[in-house]
Amino acid sequence: MKIHLPAACKLLILTLSFSVLQLTSHAQTNSSFKVLVVASADPDHDPMISVSKAFFEKIASQNNFTLDFTRDATLINEDNLSNYKVLVQLHLAPFDMTPDQQVAMQNFISRGRGWVGVHAAGLTGKQFNSPETPYWQWFEKLMGGIIYSPHPAKQTGKIVIEDRTHPVMRNLPPAFTFYDEWYEWDKSPRPNVHVLATADESSYKPEKPMGDHPLIWTNPEFARAVYIGIGHDISACTDVNFTVLMRDAILWASSPVKNYGRSVSSEGIVNNHDQTPEFKALVLTERGGQHEDFVVAALAWLTDFAAKSKFEFKVVNNANEIDDDLLSQYQEVIQLNYAPYNWGEKAMAAFEKYIEEGRGGWVGFHHASLLGEFDGFPMWNWFSGFMGNIRFKNYISSTVAGTVLVEDKIHPVMNGVSLSFILKDEEWYTFDKDPRPNVHVLASVDESSYEPSSDIKMGDHPVIWTNEKMKARNVYFLMGHNPSLLKSDDFTKMFSNAVMWAAGE
Repeated sequence: MKIHLPAACKLLILTLSFSVLQLTSHAQTNSSFKVLVVASADPDHDPMISVSKAFFEKIASQNNFTLDFTRDATLINEDNLSNYKVLVQLHLAPFDMTPDQQVAMQNFISRGRGWVGVHAAGLTGKQFNSPETPYWQWFEKLMGGIIYSPHPAKQTGKIVIEDRTHPVMRNLPPAFTFYDEWYEWDKSPRPNVHVLATADESSYKPEKPMGDHPLIWTNPEFARAVYIGIGHDISACTDVNFTVLMRDAILWASSPVKNYGRSVSSEGIVNNHDQTPEFKALVLTERGGQHEDFVVAALAWLTDFAAKSKFEFKVVNNANEIDDDLLSQYQEVIQLNYAPYNWGEKAMAAFEKYIEEGRGGWVGFHHASLLGEFDGFPMWNWFSGFMGNIRFKNYISSTVAGTVLVEDKIHPVMNGVSLSFILKDEEWYTFDKDPRPNVHVLASVDESSYEPSSDIKMGDHPVIWTNEKMKARNVYFLMGHNPSLLKSDDFTKMFSNAVMWAAGE
């Protein structure tokens, strides 16, 4: 029997069929991968988040990927993130993450994994941080260098697509209306990002009109990062355009990157975990305390440098994790301020073997020479010998600027470095004796240049050296107290040279 349907019914069936096809079309072409959605614990976002788990799980099931959903930000760590190809930051504000979580996410994004930030992920600005909490400057850079400002009340407005050819946008209409909070920032991120869609400010009442008001964008400096400024209201999870947007954002974030790992990150290319890296480094970090700011800044710099130079690194925050098996996986150890005590016998034995037998290289900073009896632990005599048979004596607690004088300008670590340069806000450790007779000095500090002046001096004061008696390529930098070091072209040049040289590159 032939059934005759009214034209309106035929149109409805055709529309629904197209929508189902549109939402499931990628499932036939994309292989399975894993996505982690970390949602905010802030009660302000409870209504949307309470229904978003089922929302994301439906997208996952229709598009052949696995999804884990949580409101536990502690799952943002190096080990756990290694299981995922895409991280969705759902309303989780950057200031609600611990420094360790920030570093783990930063490494994840900068190494080329996918990131989708939604709405409150864009809450940048120091106004949210307490005075003693370091500001996550890298995240502001990821967002295009903008600072969040107050938003108007929820209302209906219009979103206009700018780049309809981009995979995140190509299945959306040229414009669509949406009910939401319309986030505003201190300026447009356009100079630093690739804008995909903007808010039509004439379609609603802004708090403070931006004029040019991007709302969805990617950052070309990172391989697969996209920010979506909408999504606060619970209605988002039943909006077909938002569903298509989130689906395509996740699928794009998981997709391969052309020429991945071949060019520098400023061109949008970062290190590729899907290709063999040039080498792997183990980074031992000292977290918390007065050196936290330097370590965080150094990790941020190292992440960008690794992307440019096509190597990988793993961060550990406890020396007792070190053993022969772990070190065998890495061509280099970078010791960011971690002191040479409380290592544990297994870790000490493994590290000694690693250096003495030349199993890999080493780059150490600042606190690595804190040699003596501290916190009830005996001095590690082997490490004292490694550092030139020295013992820590004193430091300039008020910090001063000093002029560094390069002594061996032909050493690879000093390639391209100025013959003399000033470094500010350093403690300039002193020791019970000069390490020079037992090491090869690459640079020293001119103690007469201290500003302000200090009576804490050594006379001959080496600050960068290598112990050539060891088979491992190694270099020690006495500097490493203040994050301003990472703003010095000479310091970062030495840092980059040291990393590559110690790894045998």
